[in-house]
Order: sequence, then C-alpha cells, then structure tokens
Amino acid sequence: MDTAAARARGLLYGLLSLFFLPDFDEKRLSLARNVLESLPKTGVERFDSAVGDLREALAGKEATEIREEFERLFIVPFEGAQIPLEASYYLEGKLFGPSLARLRELLGELGLARGEGVSEPEDHLGVLLAFMEAATQQNSLIQERELFYNFLRPCARGVTAKLEKEASFYGKVAKMLEAFLELEERFFEEA
Repeated sequence: MDTAAARARGLLYGLLSLFFLPDFDEKRLSLARNVLESLPKTGVERFDSAVGDLREALAGKEATEIREEFERLFIVPFEGAQIPLEASYYLEGKLFGPSLARLRELLGELGLARGEGVSEPEDHLGVLLAFMEAATQQNSLIQERELFYNFLRPCARGVTAKLEKEASFYGKVAKMLEAFLELEERFFEEA
C-alpha cells in the first residue's frame, strides 16, 4: 500500500475524530484548522466542497461554541433528541450489544486499544475514527476493511443521517465525514 496515501487517509480519520470526542478545546480547534488549510483539492467535487464548507465554518468558531453544540447534540438529553454515537446502537438498536464484543476481538487482532483516559466505549464514533487512523498505518487491509464496513460505516451512516438535518456546525462536519467515507468505500473497492 502507498505510504503517502495511508498517511493522508490517517490524517483525515484523525481530523474527523477530533470533532466526535468530548471536551473540544483550543488545541483541537487549532489542529483542525491547520489540517483543513493544508488539504489540497482532490478533484472530487463533493469532498472538496465539504472541506471548503467546514474550513469556512471553523474560521469564525470558538472552541467553546463547538463544545456546546457537541454537548447539546450528543450528551445533554434535555435539549432535544440526543444522537447516539455508538455503533451498537445503529447495528442492534441498543448500546453495548454483541457487536461491541466482536469489535473488541478485532481490535485485539489489530493490537489496538483505547487510549489512557478515554472513557467512551470502543464502538463510539470518535474512538472508531481514531482506530481507523491507527489501522491505516498497519498494512492490514483485510482487518481495516472489516473495521470500516462492520463498525465504522454503519455508525457513521446513522449519525450523519441525523446530523445532516442540522443547519449547524455539526451538519458541516457530517457532510465532510460522509464525503470522506464515500472516498474510502471507493478505496476499498479498488484495493
């Protein structure tokens, strides 16, 4: 596998994971802005448009605004419909279902584990994106594909379907996530 392509894919997974983990801060905001500014045009209209929209949305945002929107959408149940971020919810209709055990087994095969201090379960969207970032660097395409199709894709599809209705910042994050994952599907089909 092309190491430059693997690094680029990993960079995008890492960027997107920043937005789906709690406690968004100025450090993450700065990193996200830097990564988005460094991305060249790909020639894929939907992806390039999503990158441009997210770059523009980030330009006027403070970390506290992003953190508050995250909490409103994903954590605080009293401010509207809380959007689950766990793959087991989208796969089985409940949290901590059998798919989480299967995911943990796959992660063990890949030698991946949650980072210290991460309290979200392994099937949480932000954690799955971070796992995909790490998996892109391991040259284990079969297991990477399994992680993508069996866990990340169903979770992301469920979350983005709910977020794309949002005219807010996270609607733009969802648009970029979906556009990137469509590129990843093409990558896996051609690999």
